[in-house]
Amino acid sequence: MPDSEILQRFDTLAGYQAAIQVLIAGAQKRLWFCEQTLRESGLGSRMQHDMLVHFLRASATSTIRILLTRTEYLLQECPRLLQLFNQFPHRLEIRTPIELTANEQQCYVIADEGHYLKRYHSDWLRGEYGIDRQEAAVLEQRFNLWWEQASTPSEMHQLTL
Repeated sequence: MPDSEILQRFDTLAGYQAAIQVLIAGAQKRLWFCEQTLRESGLGSRMQHDMLVHFLRASATSTIRILLTRTEYLLQECPRLLQLFNQFPHRLEIRTPIELTANEQQCYVIADEGHYLKRYHSDWLRGEYGIDRQEAAVLEQRFNLWWEQASTPSEMHQLTL
């Protein structure tokens, strides 16, 4: 497989959500999300919930990691995602970083080896997705750095009791 293939671009909410669906549908091992709130992602919808359930049930080793700046939207508007969090506690993790810098304003998704999606800035719906192992590796490195410094929000601990 080549290191880079043709990238697809999006610049609308529908395009962004469709791109996320493409990544979820093609993922087999991992889905890592870095978002501000998840509001634009569509992860609270019935369709994406069903896709995530299928992803988690397809393999006993599949994992989802969600890194959020703010959890209000998740806690108030995403009951299906919270249900998955309780149903698959060791395979779906949600964390919030201590603090994101001004440079960390991209929203992105990493799926398996080399598949990625990124919005150029959290305030814009413009971005790209596709397969590029180098770009995905850069995003993965950034994600891992933030993930190690992040923790599960206290509100999420209360949900699992």
